[in-house]
Amino acid sequence: GYERLEEGIHHAEGGRSGHREARRAGTGTTPVRVVSASPNSSDDSPMPAQSFLVSIRPGRRAATLAALVGAALLLAVPSEAEAQRISSKTSGLFLGAHIEGASLKVEDSDRSNGGGGGAVAGWVFGNGLGVFAQFDQSNVDVRNQPDTEGTWGITQFDAGLRYYFKRPESTVVPYLQGSGTYRDVRVEDIPNSPGSVLDVTGLGFTAGGGVDLHVTPSVAFEFALLFTFGSLDDAEVDGTPVTGFEGVSAQSSRLNLGLSWWPVG
Repeated sequence: GYERLEEGIHHAEGGRSGHREARRAGTGTTPVRVVSASPNSSDDSPMPAQSFLVSIRPGRRAATLAALVGAALLLAVPSEAEAQRISSKTSGLFLGAHIEGASLKVEDSDRSNGGGGGAVAGWVFGNGLGVFAQFDQSNVDVRNQPDTEGTWGITQFDAGLRYYFKRPESTVVPYLQGSGTYRDVRVEDIPNSPGSVLDVTGLGFTAGGGVDLHVTPSVAFEFALLFTFGSLDDAEVDGTPVTGFEGVSAQSSRLNLGLSWWPVG
């Protein structure tokens, strides 16, 4: 469990005090004449620019009116392509920032929870497939674990693929993602080793998904749930590798809430 992560400190205690002191980090026609209402004008001599003659069959008149109304509606209502374009944009460059709830489970120990935040950036192609990189950092409370006192934190860096189920006509756009993940579990403020910092690192695989809720075509609230599996294989105390560390399996999860922005695409 968690206590194995701190074994490295005990391996490195001998002869290290000086080293630790030095390092910290219709049909028919009806003619109609319309004449200007000017008091100086007469009925016999209307000005050409102020009068006109309308002679339209009633059936044609209705058809003409319907055509005019239809044309007005076409002008007033956006085209389907325009309506789709203004609902949600999910192509090109995207940038995001979020707060997160995080958890960490080392081997068969109880799960410990915490919180933090992170950022993400990527590029999505026209078919919905994109590449991204994400960075998250959280503090984790493991006080319920024996022999693991100290300040615990986990840093995670992801690089991978994300696929958007593009729906330009909708403001709700879900996605799935998968990535390789580098994790660094750091322990500071260790009672029996004041000033020492233990870093346990390793690689893993992350899978999950999320949904963008667009408030404008280029700005959306983003919700994501991610799960990371792998191991922590290397340990360092104050930057010095710990010999004999066997590694531990670890599973972490992240629940993110943030904003995403699509400035280019």
